[in-house]
Amino acid sequence: QKGEIIAIEGFINDITELKETEQRLRVSENNLRKLNSDLEQIIEERTDELEESEISDLISRGDHQKLVDTALNLLSYRARSRGELLRRLSQKGWDKAEILPVLDDLEEKDYLNDHEFAKMLAHDRIKFKRLGPLGLKSELIKLAVSDLIIAQVIEEYYPAGTEESLIEQIIAGKSKVDYDDPKQRKKILDLLARKGFSWNKINAVIQQKFPRN
Repeated sequence: QKGEIIAIEGFINDITELKETEQRLRVSENNLRKLNSDLEQIIEERTDELEESEISDLISRGDHQKLVDTALNLLSYRARSRGELLRRLSQKGWDKAEILPVLDDLEEKDYLNDHEFAKMLAHDRIKFKRLGPLGLKSELIKLAVSDLIIAQVIEEYYPAGTEESLIEQIIAGKSKVDYDDPKQRKKILDLLARKGFSWNKINAVIQQKFPRN
């Protein structure tokens, strides 16, 4: 007024609370950094304190789990016998002494069952391939199934008359074969032999259905 300042217009913000918040954040960050540093030091000290036997035990447990995972992965593709799984794991570099306890555990949990495995294979081979007992036995041997289980499964799946019936089914599917022709006759005989039927059974059925003149 009349050239003299009588008032100043403006705004005043109180930043005290903001400054206090910033200070608290800086303190929290410092505390967090110190906590992380302390934890790292504790972990480092504890690692240094680990005895060699403890480290070895941790590594061993990790290797064991890898072995179990490998075995389960192989079983996830298809069923296998105990002997076959042992062979496959050995081929992958695992030691037999490490493998056997794992196989025992898998058997206890019924992930491995050689008798059921052999029965499943027998059912499949008879139904879809009309395989004879000698052919089935050969396959089961290759899959490391025990002789006892093989004998039990063959007795169960080839009761009296089964071989003859399978041979007749195979012959029925070869209706164009001229059994009076020695070469064609031999060809069907060889096929039946490759499928695992005994010569006695083969000859008996052939002679009955197609006797030589």
